[in-house]
Amino acid sequence: MLNCLWALVILAAVAAVSGAPQRGQLVAEGHLVAGHEGRVIYDPNERQWAFVPNEPITDGKGTLPAEEKTALLSCSVLEQMIRLAGEQ
Repeated sequence: MLNCLWALVILAAVAAVSGAPQRGQLVAEGHLVAGHEGRVIYDPNERQWAFVPNEPITDGKGTLPAEEKTALLSCSVLEQMIRLAGEQ
């Protein structure tokens, strides 16, 4: 059910190292993502939800590479998605 994002997702941060070009550039914190497909996953070790886009996402200044997880801020949209998926 979480394979297709149908709502705005707030990105918490994109971890990228300036000397590692394969990781991409930073996307602004709080950048809204609408209309991009991907997965929302839960990492029990980090106890955090993350978004993994199917295609690269850019804000015009930086890029979130495809298949790289990005931490999600807690918000009402994320809470609704978790409830709809039956997760706790």
